[in-house]
Amino acid sequence: GLGISLVLLRRSLTTGIPGVRESECIHAPVTLGIARPSIVLPAGWREWNSLKLEAVLAHERSHIARRDPAAQLLSAIHRALLWASPLSWFLHRQIVRAAEEASDDAALEATQDRTAYAECLLDFMKGGAFSSRWSSRWSSSPAGVPMARYGNPEHRRRRILNGGLPSRGMRKRSVAAVVALGSASLFLREMR
Repeated sequence: GLGISLVLLRRSLTTGIPGVRESECIHAPVTLGIARPSIVLPAGWREWNSLKLEAVLAHERSHIARRDPAAQLLSAIHRALLWASPLSWFLHRQIVRAAEEASDDAALEATQDRTAYAECLLDFMKGGAFSSRWSSRWSSSPAGVPMARYGNPEHRRRRILNGGLPSRGMRKRSVAAVVALGSASLFLREMR
């Protein structure tokens, strides 16, 4: 997945917006890269209205600010090492979910329009993250953070439309709990 991400980044084109690239190989925005992550937008992004672009950029920049691509790579390595442990798989899902919810919250804070943001995500979820041409060439998915990737679309839509934003302290405590549980499972694995 990491190799595919690097190929996608190399084949993407600059947009004129710092840290933002575009590619015909994707249908939904994605953050790619570990050391210097970039936002990669689908080729038709120039047709979006300003609210959609603002929401997408706030969402993806939130992933970069929290270093989500690196955290998810470490989580994937942890999951690969402890593949037989259901806790490892559970923790990875929780890390991905927490990252997406925090980024959704950042997009909602930037746009202040829950309905428009929910519709934006629904459009991306319908199309999938990567073009059929791209996914048919490689069986594994890129090691990135696609905007429309995690969870039940209906649950995510309801959370966006009806839910309140959790406090920053609550988000930090949730991430800290997931990291603590992950570290404990790795320690227990080493003890065996």
